[in-house]
Amino acid sequence: MISETDDEERPVAYNRVAGVVVTGNEDYSETEEGHEWSHSTGRAAAANLLAVARALESKPIPAPPSE
Repeated sequence: MISETDDEERPVAYNRVAGVVVTGNEDYSETEEGHEWSHSTGRAAAANLLAVARALESKPIPAPPSE
């Protein structure tokens, strides 16, 4: 996907955000250990992704100069 370009020769990944959540054993254990950390970290990641998406919406990255 990184090497794909759109009609303006801009990589299709430009002006897009993505996030990944990797969970560990705390999601399957019977105890509460680690649950709040996972929840707060996930909320912080989502807030950061949203902030970047809004910034890109208001000021998109221009297409790279053609050679």
